[in-house]
Amino acid sequence: MPDDDPDPRLNRLLRERLTILADRHEAGLAWCDLNAFHSPLHEPPLLLERMPLLTPELWSCFLRRMTLVPAALDDLAQRYRVGVSRRHVPARHQVLLCADLCERWGSPDGAGGRLRALALRRLRSAGIPRTGVTDRIVDAADRADQAYAAFAGFLRRELAPVATPSEAVGRDHLQLDLRLHTGGDVNLDDAYEWGWHELGLVSAARDSVARQISGAGRVDEAMAILDSNPAYIADSPEGYRRRLEEIAGSGLEKAAAVFDIAPQLRSFRIELLRPDGPPGGYYPPSEGFEVGGKVIWRSLPASLSIWRDHVFVFHELIPGHHLQIGHTVLHSERFSAFQRFAARIPGHHEGWGLYAERLMDELGAFQDPGSRLGMLDARLLRTMRLVIDIGLHAGLPIPDNVWGWRVGGRWTRPVVEELLTARTSLPPANRKTEADRYCGWPGQASSYLLGERAWCRGREKAKRQGAHRFDLKAFHMAALDLGPVGLDQLAGELAAL
Repeated sequence: MPDDDPDPRLNRLLRERLTILADRHEAGLAWCDLNAFHSPLHEPPLLLERMPLLTPELWSCFLRRMTLVPAALDDLAQRYRVGVSRRHVPARHQVLLCADLCERWGSPDGAGGRLRALALRRLRSAGIPRTGVTDRIVDAADRADQAYAAFAGFLRRELAPVATPSEAVGRDHLQLDLRLHTGGDVNLDDAYEWGWHELGLVSAARDSVARQISGAGRVDEAMAILDSNPAYIADSPEGYRRRLEEIAGSGLEKAAAVFDIAPQLRSFRIELLRPDGPPGGYYPPSEGFEVGGKVIWRSLPASLSIWRDHVFVFHELIPGHHLQIGHTVLHSERFSAFQRFAARIPGHHEGWGLYAERLMDELGAFQDPGSRLGMLDARLLRTMRLVIDIGLHAGLPIPDNVWGWRVGGRWTRPVVEELLTARTSLPPANRKTEADRYCGWPGQASSYLLGERAWCRGREKAKRQGAHRFDLKAFHMAALDLGPVGLDQLAGELAAL
């Protein structure tokens, strides 16, 4: 790196991202990169879903991209064929899950597929009347849906029979994927031991709050009491959405004490997930903030009880993703387009989301027993993800633990499902989805908690170095001004603040 580099931070970020991609390719992982949650087959719908469509030129680009989906899937099939020839194959269970997904997205007769629905929805929301161009967009979407249906056949008939029956990937593969998801080198044994220690602490704290609520200490009893408490229950889905907005407003008010929040970031939307709408999650603002940030809430509990959701509101909005990502988008004079829109490292931004939850606890946002139980229940699952992810894929034994559960045993998919059933509040369908995620997407689930640990350790180190001069608001703003970086780079940057 030259001494006169105008942006050494960006240079280091690009080098780190390109290096891990090259290392994964060299190890053969690019040839078998397939899981049911985030892999190359997911990229076309996500790109087309999030693409801003504010000008005729952008609509023309949308049409071109939609037209290219069948060729992209043909290329992807060829990539997996090369992987088979080089003995780099994905897990059979993930291949079959992806085949199911492609069948749901596609349609052999071109009617009712995901991309057709996406195109019609985007045209409808833009208020564009039917023209020759709009017909071409819908026709291209139909062909894209048919291509997904055909890709499902390739996965079932050609790839699944030669895929590996094992989902555990081994230490070397896991280490590479952790670098991809965190931007840092992770000591697997240290992280696994630390995760189990954290799991014991969080479990004890959750049980303590449950005793305050139910008197018996049973978490399920405490949750049932909260779900039937009128104080927590919204009167309708729209009432639920308004309650989410109230929580977000309270988070904004508390966070303003430790952040300088720009006016553009004080505005955001919360929408409810619709069957014919885009997927749930956080959607960042567009360039210039023509379209502001929003959250599409993934699901509502049948009881419409809101106590679980305080922690997720803070994670998604302020001081979580909306503040961090929105700050980067806002400052185009400081950050490149790559930093603003493409450099998403889960350990960095999801770690910040968990740090935001912890910070709101410090600011007194979880004094109410219901919201506190919701926060601790969410944290228990995030911590459990780390020990499952690392334990399963690195082949580590289950250590002595707070529950005395399967000590010395080994991780398998049934063991993962057993733990999720015994120690979480997830319904059965969600437990299966979580198990599929941990087994099929190595390193991603761990990155959240590892990222939070990096943010917390960086803050503590800056506080020790600054002693009485440490100012939390100044630290936060300097941290946001770093933009997206990997965790190894983050540790050095925070130490220098």
